[in-house]
Amino acid sequence: MCARGTCTCGCGGRSGLARRVMREERPAVDRLDHPSTFDDFDDVADWAAADALDADVDAFTRRAPASDNLGFVLTCTNAQRRQQFRAALRLAIALAREAAAKLTASTLDTQTRNLFIHFFGTRPDHRPPWAAPRTAAQLVAHRYTMVARELAGGRRFRYTCVTGAVGDCAPSRPGNVVIAATTGKSAISLCDAFFTGRRIDQMAGTLIHEGMHAVYWELFHHAVARGIAECRRDNARCFQAFALRLRGFGVEADIRTRCRRTPAQCRRLLRDPA
Repeated sequence: MCARGTCTCGCGGRSGLARRVMREERPAVDRLDHPSTFDDFDDVADWAAADALDADVDAFTRRAPASDNLGFVLTCTNAQRRQQFRAALRLAIALAREAAAKLTASTLDTQTRNLFIHFFGTRPDHRPPWAAPRTAAQLVAHRYTMVARELAGGRRFRYTCVTGAVGDCAPSRPGNVVIAATTGKSAISLCDAFFTGRRIDQMAGTLIHEGMHAVYWELFHHAVARGIAECRRDNARCFQAFALRLRGFGVEADIRTRCRRTPAQCRRLLRDPA
């Protein structure tokens, strides 16, 4: 059972086939806040298996076009929501590209370094032995690059607009709301709460978040699944928050507070998923 306000990763059966849904779910009332200081924790030394997934991503996708070709399918019929979505998608691509560029600069500026340690729990210049000569910053940058590429037309995403708290947008507990849900490698459901009372930058952050789930389908989960426990290194919230704060945007409190699990906590989750 999920704690109040958490994102859920639920599996349900249809015609005998398991269906995984990763929802961005939170309390109905949330607030914007700048992040507080976290303890420095987590190590990226065990990202080797996750990094190997990049080969699968490349195999699944085609090369990004020279210029953005946002070849997505959007089922929203409301003209205002369609306009908001397109603006949010373009901002999401820009934020992901900006994060990748700053993390691969010859010299990292102080803000980028501090935010990286803050959200990813390790120094950007840390070099995992298995990844040499790449640094932790370069590994994270690569994920932003891949997600930006896919959102910009690397694959044909289908964004399904869901009206009401039904189906993929049904919360796991009363009082919660679902913002969006990733249901496949190129399928994302957008709930009413994605659009209602939110700024374009908040929507863009959600698209980066859901993009991480879709592109790294076997890695980015919100629950213990298939032997993986979510830590900062594979937490879509951390990638979402870092990209937003790097540009100076605020981060919704639920996203900020759920980017802080330690390796010890991950190991406990694996031993006792309940």
